[in-house]
Formats: sequence, C-alpha cells, structure tokens
Amino acid sequence: MTLNRRDIIRLIGATASLTVMPSLSLPSGASTPAKNRFVFVMLRGGMDGLHAFPKLDDPHYQALRGSLTDGVSLSPLHSGFSVHPELDVIHDLFHQNQALIIHSVASAYKTRSHFDAQDVLELGTAHLVSSGDGWLGRAANHMAEDNAAIAIAQSLPLALRGGAGVSSWAPSKLPKAEADLIERLGDLYQNHPQLAEALQAATDADETAMMIGGSGQPSNATTASLAEAAGKLLSTGNKYQMAMMELGGWDTHNGQKNRIAGQLRKLNTLLKSLRTGLGDEWQNTVIAIATEFGRTAAVNGTNGTDHGTASTAILAGGAVRGGQIVGHWAGLDTLYEGRDITPTTDIRSLFKSVMVDHLGLSDTVVNNSIFPESQDAKRLTGLIRT
Repeated sequence: MTLNRRDIIRLIGATASLTVMPSLSLPSGASTPAKNRFVFVMLRGGMDGLHAFPKLDDPHYQALRGSLTDGVSLSPLHSGFSVHPELDVIHDLFHQNQALIIHSVASAYKTRSHFDAQDVLELGTAHLVSSGDGWLGRAANHMAEDNAAIAIAQSLPLALRGGAGVSSWAPSKLPKAEADLIERLGDLYQNHPQLAEALQAATDADETAMMIGGSGQPSNATTASLAEAAGKLLSTGNKYQMAMMELGGWDTHNGQKNRIAGQLRKLNTLLKSLRTGLGDEWQNTVIAIATEFGRTAAVNGTNGTDHGTASTAILAGGAVRGGQIVGHWAGLDTLYEGRDITPTTDIRSLFKSVMVDHLGLSDTVVNNSIFPESQDAKRLTGLIRT
C-alpha cells in the first residue's frame, strides 16, 4: 500500500490523538522574533466577490444585482467599489492602508466545477494535473529549512502537500495521547522516513500549541479560536512562517443575501482573531484570501447566484501596502461567456508578489518551480511594503 502525505498525517492524527486546544493566552517571556509571515485563507465554495465588494458605479449593477443588496448599508472604499457591512475589519484596514482588494481575479483554468477549480487553485498550475504537491508546499521547499508551514486543518490541504517541514494541526475531541504512546510510535516509525517525519511534525505542532497556552483537554473549535491559535503558532517560538486556513460554505445558489452575510461575518471574525493572535507579528504578516471561482453576475430564480468565473481576492496585514483597488474592471456589460464577471488578473500574479516581495524568493524560482507554465501571469508590484 502506498501512502501519500495526507494519508500519513491522517494516520498519525488518528493514532496519536494530538489534541491540544490553545487557551489563547501567550505566556510572558515568549520569543517573538521578527520574520516575515504569510497566511493563505482559502474560501471553499465560490465566494461572490461582487456581493462582498460591489461596483456600485457600474451602470449595469443595479439591474443585475438589486435584489441582493436592497437594504444593505454598504461602505465606500475607492474607485466606485464598496464593502459589505459584515466586513468592517476590511473596511477599517483598507482605510488604515493595511488591506487592499484585487477584483476580477480567476485561476488559469476556467472551470465551474468546485473540485477541479479548487485543485487548480491549490496546485498553482495552468491546468488540472495529477500531482502530489501544491504551490505552498513547493514554496516551503525553496525556503530555509526551519521556515516550516502549518495548516490549521484535520489533514494536509493539497496546497501544502509535497513541502518539507509542513504539518497540519487542529484540536480534537479525542483524549490526549500519552507520552509513552508517542515514544512507541517513534520506535515503530524509525525505519520509515516519511512516517517518522510526519510524526515529528505533528509532535512539534503539539508542543508549540502547548507553549502558547494549551489546556491539554479536548475542546470544541470555533472560527475565532482557530484563527487566534493560527496567529499564535506563527508568532511564538519562530517555528512557523507560513500557515493555511480554510473557510467553507460559500456556494450560495439560493437565499444568498442572508447566507453570505453569515459567511462574511465568519471571515470578519477570522481576520480579527488572526490579528489578535499575531500580536506584534501583524506588522510582518501578509494574509491572502482567495476562492476557487466567483458567481454569475445576475441573480438566479432562487435569489442566489450560480457558479461563475472571476471573483475578488484580498490582501491584508501590516506588511501590505493597502488602501488600493487593484485590477482592471471590464464592466458588467462585457460578461465572460455572457454570464460571469470577466477575469482580468490571474490569481498566481497575486501569489507571486507575496512570494517575491514578502518572502524573498527569486522570480526565477517562482516562475519556474512554484508556478510552472505561468510566464503570462506577471507578478503584481507595489502590493507589499518593502
């Protein structure tokens, strides 16, 4: 039987039951050295960027979207774009020059299948391929050996697969594993490099969680507690430099107005709690928020929207040169395939700017190794404080 990295992590998680849940209180004297941090937040399900960040001055907007925004008090950003009231953190960060939005964003593979689109986004490729590694995993392999990455998830997402020094962590309701069980697993795995590496990564994550104030008892996780834990894992002990979080539930085919308000509220909470967990490291952090595709420009017959193409991405953090609206707006009179917002920016162009300008990787590595076959996706500039 051949095990991939996700299988190994799941096996160890089920066997070792590493279940620390942070109480979110950083102990005094903890080391928080300055090192640039990166968090990728993936919104699974297809977030409607036009709902979160409406282009109110487009003459076709009201006819296409009126019923979805009736009675919603939108807050202005810049260049005719506004932000949904549930994203007040983004509104405030934007006007503090610590957040920006990139509209009309899509992956290189224009598909309306959730599974294919999510895979392409995580692979960082121009099309769907059979691969065992994702773009964040490849990035980890080109960084210093101790610049580890962690997913706040039950298993390793595709985006982080194939990376050295990567792991996943999430609280569990199972009892905490005894030390002698971990020791026996270590003996059992000592002649199997992949299993030994995965076990070490899991125990390292568990020890770091304990250092930031773990209770050692099973606990129910919330968006706020997980995001704050992610921030503290990045800001404590200089172990992790990159993290990935996921937020599902964005497939709003019906009743979108109320459903997406709840989703945006969760995203708002995630950002607020992540900032709290990062503490002083917020100034050295970039958070990229993206989804696999957008929604149709017009409302459907059940007051929702269907699978589309382009959406909106967000950069936030103290290291972001915020207060900008980035991208070319083609207009709602020029729809992609007659139904979707026209994509004008490749999402890899955004990720490339973070890899080069924030994490210090070279253009050659980024263009050839991390995002292969991406020469047409030119790196965006001026997004990161340098």
